[in-house]
Amino acid sequence: MSAISDITSEVEVRKVSILSQCSKHKEEITQKCEVAPTDRFGLVKITILFYSLGSFLPLSFFITANDYWMYKFRDPQYASADPNHRTSLQAYFASSVSICKAIPSLIVTMVVMRYGHKIHLRTRMLWTLGIMLATFVALSIFVLVPTDEWQLGFFVIVMALIIIVTACLTILAMSQTVLTARLPPKYIKWHLYGQGAQGVFSAVLQIICLAIGNNSTQVAILYFGCGTAVILFTFILAVISERLPFYTYYLGDTTKDTERPVHTLKQIKAAASKTWQPIAMLAVLVIFMPSGHPNITSLIVSEYYGHGNLWNDKYFVPVVTFLFSELVALAARCLARPIVTHKNSKWIVGAYIIKAIIFAPAYMFCNAYSNAARHLPILFPHDWEYITIIILDNLTTHIAITSTVTSIPRLADNKDTAEIVFLLMSSTMGILSSLTSPLSPLWVKLL
Repeated sequence: MSAISDITSEVEVRKVSILSQCSKHKEEITQKCEVAPTDRFGLVKITILFYSLGSFLPLSFFITANDYWMYKFRDPQYASADPNHRTSLQAYFASSVSICKAIPSLIVTMVVMRYGHKIHLRTRMLWTLGIMLATFVALSIFVLVPTDEWQLGFFVIVMALIIIVTACLTILAMSQTVLTARLPPKYIKWHLYGQGAQGVFSAVLQIICLAIGNNSTQVAILYFGCGTAVILFTFILAVISERLPFYTYYLGDTTKDTERPVHTLKQIKAAASKTWQPIAMLAVLVIFMPSGHPNITSLIVSEYYGHGNLWNDKYFVPVVTFLFSELVALAARCLARPIVTHKNSKWIVGAYIIKAIIFAPAYMFCNAYSNAARHLPILFPHDWEYITIIILDNLTTHIAITSTVTSIPRLADNKDTAEIVFLLMSSTMGILSSLTSPLSPLWVKLL
């Protein structure tokens, strides 16, 4: 009787085991067959585009609104800014901005690269956008506040706000790379479209400001008002996105990210060795940037400059140098395809380096003029030659880089590796930009 009982017991155990295994296999099959939700109305694409736009656009307003800052820090006895009577605050404003951008960017990049995942991704993005929104609202209010009696104090406040915005933008940009790495590969392009759109947006805004005239206050309200609107819309999209099934499906449970250990040096080296191509190309781009756009190109004028023509004297630089070049770059991003593989990557990166060596110094031989006398000969004196260089340079640069960046999912073994590579790209750009930006005046002196 006990033998029969033992056999019955064993059968029951095996039955439970088989049912358990069947249940497990059923769950696995169900997960594999689960269909990903659709991106209704393209809301996630728009969100990614505005994340990218919001990561680059606001900081550019501190530079493009130069006339406003010159007005704010002028000698109060003059009604408007006088180039012949610059104050010390006017003279050191641009260099102070560069320092306040470079140092925080470098520090925050290194910290976020290693410990950023310890803070929830959604928390990082919402808080940075909220702080940036408050900062731009404050800057918009300061446009209407008389500051002639306390210019030094206002100067210190502005530098502090630039440090805050720079830190927030760095966190936002690096957080966005984590998000982009988890979405389908085609969403990487929308991230790159956002980068291209910010250049077009900024150039169009600059042209509108030129058309308005020399009213520094109106120009500043337009700049900071647009900056506030972009950040506010991005913030709203960030809040809405958490309720989108497509977004939450691919993002997964981000609370687990805060529990994982920091990336080890071994993991970073392994990821970099597998997908070194985009990191190398971005490094070359940043290194050669001071010899090209916008450091040198902003100094290039039309061959008919000074003949009294409004187009040549006033609109040539913003339209051709900024708007046209950004439109070409945006078109190149649209044309690019993820064609880079481990086999052809060396040839593509090598060709890009050769292109950079050829085109980077080409701008220095156009009609570029600084305050000092020119040392280099002008080899490309005609406008059509300069425009041809812009087209060829921007097309080849952005097709190559976009093709390489969108190929990261193919080059990487898994999403974790892709995520590390995207973070390495952001940190490489941030660190190299901080190190090479002080060299910009030296390239101008070489002219």
